[in-house]
Amino acid sequence: MSGAGDGTFDSAFVARVLSLNVYYRLLEQEIEKRGLEVTEEDLDAIRPQAVNAVGGQDVFDAFPEDYRNELVRRQALTLELQQALGSGAGAQDARELFEENEDDFKGVCVSHIFASAEQRGLDGAEARIKDLAAQLEAGADFRQLATEESDDTAAAAQGGSLDCGGRGRFLPEFEEAAFELPVGEVSDPVQTSVGYHLILVEERRPLTFEEVRPQVEQELQRRQLMAFSELIDELSCEADVEVNPRYGSWMDGCDDPAVVGEVVPPEGPARSGAPAENVPPGVTG
Repeated sequence: MSGAGDGTFDSAFVARVLSLNVYYRLLEQEIEKRGLEVTEEDLDAIRPQAVNAVGGQDVFDAFPEDYRNELVRRQALTLELQQALGSGAGAQDARELFEENEDDFKGVCVSHIFASAEQRGLDGAEARIKDLAAQLEAGADFRQLATEESDDTAAAAQGGSLDCGGRGRFLPEFEEAAFELPVGEVSDPVQTSVGYHLILVEERRPLTFEEVRPQVEQELQRRQLMAFSELIDELSCEADVEVNPRYGSWMDGCDDPAVVGEVVPPEGPARSGAPAENVPPGVTG
């Protein structure tokens, strides 16, 4: 990060710092515009998050006091604006989202027979699952094979059962097959990152809030971050940002959804398409 001269920083590092200053100034202006306020209580409550964000108390304490206070204030600004967008992360918010979108949280009850790539190698797992599929085709009992032959010992103790749940519980390939497979049918071999599976869908049914609460809360957080990201993109596109040419120029990124606005150093290096380091959480362009 050092520049060529003593006590200097390279232009890319300076540009990142200036980019951060722009973003947090935009947050501050938006909070003022909305009539919101970051209180001393807010700063005290958010301080542990600021400490964790930089790698722990020892790292945090090594910074000058003014900078420590600025880190805490920035965390508080981010949280204050996220909460103002109307998507909290409390139990009531999650329950309301569930009740308004129950069809999105329907569940599937599945069992599987598993051949582990870790234990057998990928080719060995494939050969194993094809052999078990052939046994099922010849009339073998799924439950018996799942109990006696599956590499998933935890599920094998339950006859292969993985219980019931909504989306987000399984690996993507497994989930896609489980939600498309007709009830009562066994899938063809399904490959995932951990091996091969034969999947049996036992039942499809609505799930209770408690059964899918982790998925609902995850979706709530995703929507909150998306709303925050969209707002930051909007603010950075509308902002009139002036940068001393000595340090670079402001590129708003409005014409490229994959890029967030940033200060580009004078030499104009190729843009990476990634946001500047440590931009506010949720800013992804």
